[in-house]
Amino acid sequence: MLCLFATIPAFAESDWLLAQTDKDVYRTDQDMEISGFVLNRGLPEVGIKIYDPDNKIVGAYSVELELDDGFTKTVSLDSSSYDQPGLYLVEF
Repeated sequence: MLCLFATIPAFAESDWLLAQTDKDVYRTDQDMEISGFVLNRGLPEVGIKIYDPDNKIVGAYSVELELDDGFTKTVSLDSSSYDQPGLYLVEF
């Protein structure tokens, strides 16, 4: 089953964060790698939420920042939460 994940394009930028995914399109049972860099470090970690096409939270993660203020999180898409086709939103 095909699942699309936003960010579309697979890159986000704000005044405090740069982030990207390793692909633009994912299928159920794949892994999605989210990586980025925090520009204005205020906390030792970044929160990540993933919403399904119905705007329901299907994943919430707290990721510790590395010494260079970067982060990487691999999310397994093998859960039934990711079976619905459509656009998923990744929020930081």
